[in-house]
Amino acid sequence: MTGIAEWLASIGLREYAQRFGENATDLSIVRDLTEQDLKDLGVLLGHRRKMLRAIAELKGDVLRTPPSASCVFGLGSGFLNSIFGGTSVMA
Repeated sequence: MTGIAEWLASIGLREYAQRFGENATDLSIVRDLTEQDLKDLGVLLGHRRKMLRAIAELKGDVLRTPPSASCVFGLGSGFLNSIFGGTSVMA
């Protein structure tokens, strides 16, 4: 998915693409949108509910993505390779 218009189309709400664009609302902030934000954008009640469910799924994707060892421990791959004898531990 490359942009807000594609995301909106994927959930059947393409008609809001222009409104989101006019309000500088892109995929980088969509996970932060609240019901009030969507209301302020003029999104109808039923469509707000649909968008909020889709946003929750986006948030869930982030939570379900397991972090790599370097993210968890702040370690670079060189350090990890020295510990594990040069074996790649990164997925």
